[in-house]
Amino acid sequence: MESLPLKQSKPEEEVEQQTFIAFARVYSGVVKKGQRVFVLGPKYDPAQGLSMLPEGVSASDCVTEVPHLSCCSMESLYLLMGRELEELEEVPVGNVLGIGGLEESVLKSATLSTSPACPPFIPLNFEATPIVRVAIEPKHPSEMPKLVRGMRLLNQADPCAEVLIQETGEHVLVTAGEVHLQRCLDDLRDRFAKIEISASKPIIPFRETVVRPPKVDMVNEDLGKQHKVAIIHQVSQPHIH
Repeated sequence: MESLPLKQSKPEEEVEQQTFIAFARVYSGVVKKGQRVFVLGPKYDPAQGLSMLPEGVSASDCVTEVPHLSCCSMESLYLLMGRELEELEEVPVGNVLGIGGLEESVLKSATLSTSPACPPFIPLNFEATPIVRVAIEPKHPSEMPKLVRGMRLLNQADPCAEVLIQETGEHVLVTAGEVHLQRCLDDLRDRFAKIEISASKPIIPFRETVVRPPKVDMVNEDLGKQHKVAIIHQVSQPHIH
């Protein structure tokens, strides 16, 4: 990481602003600032994409008709230095970096490639499953658009949170626990929606149940049949002295 070229120019006054930074790793090639790439969703099929795209297509061409495929520009590359970000011009293979400018193209996770023939990586799996759900509404009904935008940003920023809209129009937030829930509510109030919200009491579904045991164990049943056949075959053989 020490050999990466860093930008030496720094502004005289540092202005704090909030933006989405994608956490990524380079598996092949060199990533350059401003480079246009294909954004491959987890459900993207390379065979279908190649059959629908013209031969020799590049990420500079606008692609909209292929499912789970889009294009974007990597506007900024960052070296993650704790709480600070060092802007970079390019990042070689094997390094971890931050990418700016993907908030309109990536929701949870995606694969970036300069070729549409690249198979996408599987989505990231997390051990914590969101099970604690609450219904959220703004204290002032006129601020509903701000709540919708804030929940969309929260859903994009937190990989363990889920945002649902019921058929009745109720907005539901699903989190991994009570501490995670409180963190998400604070982020909605202070960072994403920046409005006063009210949340219902947490609801935790119980998914345990009681079922009747199976009457026939298929594995032991098959093993029992083989054992009986072996015994019958052994008894049926004549003994000659």
